[in-house]
Amino acid sequence: MPGWQAHANWNFTGPNRPGSRSSDEGNGLNEYGFRIQDAELAHDASGRSSLNEAKTLGDLLAALRRQAVPLVLCTGLGLGLGLLKHATTPEQYYAATTILVDVRAGDNSEDITASMPYIRNDTSLLNEMQVLRSLTLAEQVVRELNLHENPAFTRPPTSLARNLLESAKSMVRGMIGNGSDPVTQPEGSQQEREDAAIQGAAVKLQRTIGIQRIGQSFTIDVSYVGFDPELTSQIVNAYGEAYLEDNLVANLESTERLAEWMQARIAELQQSAEDVRRRSEALRAEQPTDVLALRELAQRASNLDALHQTLTERYDRLAVQGSFPATNGRILTKAVTPKNAALPKLWQSVSVATILGLMLGFSIAVLREMRERSFRLGEDVRALTHKPFLGYLPRVPRKSFPKTHGVDPIPGIRRQIMKIDPLLTLSVRDPNALFGETLRNVHSSVMLGVSAGRGGQVIGVSSLLAGEGKTTLAANYANLVAGSGVQTLLVDLDLHRTTLSQELDCVERPDIMDVLHDKASLQEAVRTVAETGLEVLPCTPEQQSVRRSDMLLRHNIVSLIAGLRESYDLVILDLPPLGTVVDTKIIHAQIDGIILSCAWGDTPRALVRDYLRNEPEVAHKILGVVLNKVDMRGLRKFARPGAREIYIEQEYGYG
Repeated sequence: MPGWQAHANWNFTGPNRPGSRSSDEGNGLNEYGFRIQDAELAHDASGRSSLNEAKTLGDLLAALRRQAVPLVLCTGLGLGLGLLKHATTPEQYYAATTILVDVRAGDNSEDITASMPYIRNDTSLLNEMQVLRSLTLAEQVVRELNLHENPAFTRPPTSLARNLLESAKSMVRGMIGNGSDPVTQPEGSQQEREDAAIQGAAVKLQRTIGIQRIGQSFTIDVSYVGFDPELTSQIVNAYGEAYLEDNLVANLESTERLAEWMQARIAELQQSAEDVRRRSEALRAEQPTDVLALRELAQRASNLDALHQTLTERYDRLAVQGSFPATNGRILTKAVTPKNAALPKLWQSVSVATILGLMLGFSIAVLREMRERSFRLGEDVRALTHKPFLGYLPRVPRKSFPKTHGVDPIPGIRRQIMKIDPLLTLSVRDPNALFGETLRNVHSSVMLGVSAGRGGQVIGVSSLLAGEGKTTLAANYANLVAGSGVQTLLVDLDLHRTTLSQELDCVERPDIMDVLHDKASLQEAVRTVAETGLEVLPCTPEQQSVRRSDMLLRHNIVSLIAGLRESYDLVILDLPPLGTVVDTKIIHAQIDGIILSCAWGDTPRALVRDYLRNEPEVAHKILGVVLNKVDMRGLRKFARPGAREIYIEQEYGYG
């Protein structure tokens, strides 16, 4: 049998011996997840805390980088909706009038107020604010301006967003059968209907008018925001005038009530004084010697006369005040018709909508991150499988390559494959690319992980599920090794799909099934790839009804593999998927090692973890894991800042 070291002059080195240089150092392998031994990734425990902190920040930055699309789209959507809302929202105008409240003007109880000036004044100011908020004052303004008949007040324009919302509400109410009854005019006379309209307009005005105290002063700001600038200023000015008028009327009514009380009191005092005088005259006539009683009646009459005189003077003064009525406040600033709209504010609409869009983008990004269940980085593979990570194989579209023509045949070889899919020979066509670099690292792992003491090596290539690129990996690996002069045989053992044989156009018999049935010799069934000299033992896509797994048991597949060891330096088996087919368990004892192919962003991590846990015999054979079908541009988005995956573009031209 040709020795393994006889073909080691092609940039491969044999198994490491004590004192020899490491395989990755000898081949110039760089560390894009290509380290062979996990021990090389060990780090000092003293730096673990800072490293973990860096990883946490790096994970956040990497997540933001790969979720940039939803973040940017949602932020842009929010910005656009904010601009749309601003453009479709009717303009609103702000007007305000300022009223100074003098709590002592028109107050007829000066003496009481003077004794408690602060408490009384502050309480009176709060009372005046409640007067301004009252429904009575709102009704007065509505009647004065006929707001109940003004469409600008009763039916103002609405924004597009509100119209859509109301339409949606109506649609939902209609779907659930809870639609509102059609609007009908209230029953009753014309006056009753008008009073109802005034009442409704007053309630609306009461809800929308703004009453605000300015600081700690006795000044009140009355404001209103409306869609008609002229009407807006009219409403606040009317509010100020209505307040002063209401205050004046209240003072007049208070004065009138006080005057009526004083009149009654004066009359009572006058009558009491007359009664005292009559009693005094009667006592003087009957008992002229009762000086003490006469003196007491005289004193009482004098007091009643003095009190009568005081009330009369107060009444006269009150009568004069009633002729010149005063209010408790005055208007400091009257509202003018606003020229510029106060609402909507462009910065407010855009900023709020943009923030909401950004929040939506973050929510989507978090959900997408939570749904990530596949392998993205080599460190994910090492952490979950505890197997060496062997590298990345980039995704290469099949349609980007034409079929190979014009390959010179190998002299002396009868059955040759003259036309092969270029996707299966990428490692040979551009050996310095990432494809070839990864497969050289795979071969180095094979040499380090498998002893060469019993003839040629038998290496299986498999995946957990179908369609994860194991056939492409096996074919490129075999072509790379065969192209260097190593006598290599590629065997299609995926008897359920026979993808390898179909891609190599090996659809004619004899094949491996004929060899197992002793219907053909190995030499008759083997084909040779003219481009690299790789020998292939195909399996033609025939007899699909045959249970080929049983055939592996009935026929001596063990002796076949043993014979292949004696004839070839390296035998590569394209195995069926481990997760769905049990064929590999039948022959795993005859295999020196397995290279596991996982589809980047597709193979579920949980599936790989559970398989390795439940099938320890097969898991023990796995030499390493290759991430296949890698989107090299997308790979950078998952790498932490400073990670080697970011620099693949510079090294190999991806990106």
